[in-house]
Parts: sequence; structure tokens; C-alpha cells
Amino acid sequence: MTKKILLLVLALMLSVVLHAHDAEVNGIYYNIDSENKTAQVTFKGNTYQDYEGEYVGSVTIPSIVSYNDQDYTVVAVGDNAFGQNQITSVTIPSTITTISETAMAGCTDLAEVVVSAENEYFASTDGVLFNKDKTKLILYPIAKEGTSYSIPDGVTALAIYSFSMTNLESVVMPNTVVEVERYAFYGAKKLTAITLGDGVELVGVCAFAACDALTSVILPASIATIEDAAFSECPAISTITCYAKQVPNTSVFAFFSLPMDKVVLYVPCESMDAYKSDGVFGDFVNMECIEDTPTSVDAITEDVAISVVGGLIACSDDFVIYNMIGKNVTACNGSLPAGIYLVSARNTIKKVLVK
Repeated sequence: MTKKILLLVLALMLSVVLHAHDAEVNGIYYNIDSENKTAQVTFKGNTYQDYEGEYVGSVTIPSIVSYNDQDYTVVAVGDNAFGQNQITSVTIPSTITTISETAMAGCTDLAEVVVSAENEYFASTDGVLFNKDKTKLILYPIAKEGTSYSIPDGVTALAIYSFSMTNLESVVMPNTVVEVERYAFYGAKKLTAITLGDGVELVGVCAFAACDALTSVILPASIATIEDAAFSECPAISTITCYAKQVPNTSVFAFFSLPMDKVVLYVPCESMDAYKSDGVFGDFVNMECIEDTPTSVDAITEDVAISVVGGLIACSDDFVIYNMIGKNVTACNGSLPAGIYLVSARNTIKKVLVK
């Protein structure tokens, strides 16, 4: 199955229309649209595989390119344009209106994407690529420094390959995220735990496949659909917690290769029978009931300060700490394993990350 998934990913990343580049100007290759006087950044040669290393280091895409005494507006970055090249940064001009979802796929040295503030279609923050209104996170560069990342509030979708092959160990997802698209975290081999935001409804094909270090998965009450191989080839997963009272529509291959006799599945007590009779979740041998504890996450009041220092959670008021399966772990404060916890103070709840 691992081989099949890898071949499928490779096929998607390498799928291109056979079209030789039309022009090369200052080390950047283009396809030219003579009728509309526009240019698209592409790879060298007829296919993605014809050459290796045509792009190296920092690449700044110009807004206008001159070729054969004619100016062309650069409006797109095409399929696999920089795919698996040794680029370290890409600067996007104001004229770009389209960036292919595979344009920078597999670029293991890429540390940042910088978008012109005048671009009306895309934006960047700290080297991460978004659409203009920042409702979709398009790409977190593979070589970006850091082991943890908090997705900005307001993001509703994580694009295909958005976190694929990154070195992140933990990701905090806001409740605004609704969709985790296919291959979003594929091959993020250092990711140890993931708690999906309380608004997530869809986990796409292979979204978390081949995440070797992933040990625990938290699915919110909002989850409705889990597609093929979403959590396949994740050998370290030991617990899956699903807060959905209605059993999600789940592909029979969603948890392919997981040891169903060893992974513990936590589900709402009132839905236990429904999960046990489900054609997918019913295959989990070890199914337990989630304790009845608050799981909603509201903004903590401004006069309640919470901090985490050296694994110790501190709060300016009386508080209780719950893990993500609802167990009170306040007594373990200071020796909590890395992960996401719920801190309750003054009748409000906040998620905190312990590294």
C-alpha cells in the first residue's frame, strides 16, 4: 500500500502537459502566450523530468519579461515549475494571478515564499503562502525553520501539499478551518500529534498519510467525512479520539495499515453502539468512552493569563487541565508529555500547547 500511495503522489506531482518552454530569460523559463502578451513560469524542457537543478537558490519572478523585442506580463506559475529543485526562496510579483498547486511541490530547500503586497490574489506572512484574504493556507515551505506552527485564525482550508514533507512536530489549528485537503500533511514525518480545529468537516485523501511519528489524532465533533488513506501508513498512532456524536462518513481505507487491535479509539458515550456497528470504526478492537468534560474552546478573559514555560502550565487564576480525551491531568502539571491540552479557568476553556 505504501508503494501504491507513493506512486499516486508522484503521478500527481509529475503530471504535466507536454509543452516545451518557449523562452529563457535571466535563468527563468517561460511559456509565452503571444496573443494575450502574457507569460507563465515553467520548467526547462518538454517535461518536468527532462532536467534537474535548473533552479537553484533564491528566485525572483519579474512582473514583466522581455523576449524577442516584446514585453510580456508574467501572470502564472505553472505545474511543477520549481518542483523538487534546490530553490531556497521565491518572490512573487504583483502580476501573478495563478499559482499551480504543484508549482513548488517537493522543494526540500525552500524556506520562504514572499509575495508583493500589491498582489491582488496572493499574500505571504513569515514566508508562508496564502490566498489574498488568508482564508486558504497554500504552502508552508518544507525548509522553514521551527518545529511548531499555529495556523492563523480565519483560515478555512489547508491546500493540497500545504504541509507535506515539512519538519514540523506540532501544528495548532484554529476552529475556522473547515477542510484539510488531500495530501495536506503527507509525509510530515516529524509530526507527533494533531488536533483538528473544532470546525473541521473534511479530511481529504492521504491528508495525514505517511506521518511516521504521529501518535495521536483528535477529531472534532464537526467532522463529517474522512476520505481514502487519510491516516494510512502512520505506524506510531496509538490513540484516536473522535468527538462526533454522528459517526463520520469514512472510507474503508481511511485507516489502512493501522493495527486495529492496538490503537485505542475514544468516542462519545452516547454514540458507542453506533461506532461499534459502523463498517470502519467497528474494526477498532479497543473502543472507550470519552469522559463527560467541557471541550468547547472559548476566548479566555483578558484578565486571566496563561503561559507555558518548560512544560509547566501557569495561570493567574485557579485552573484545571484536561487532556484531549477529557481526563483531568492537573496533578501531572510540569511533567505533561508534549501535546495539546485544555485549560479551564473562570468557566472558560483555552487550548494550550506543551512542547
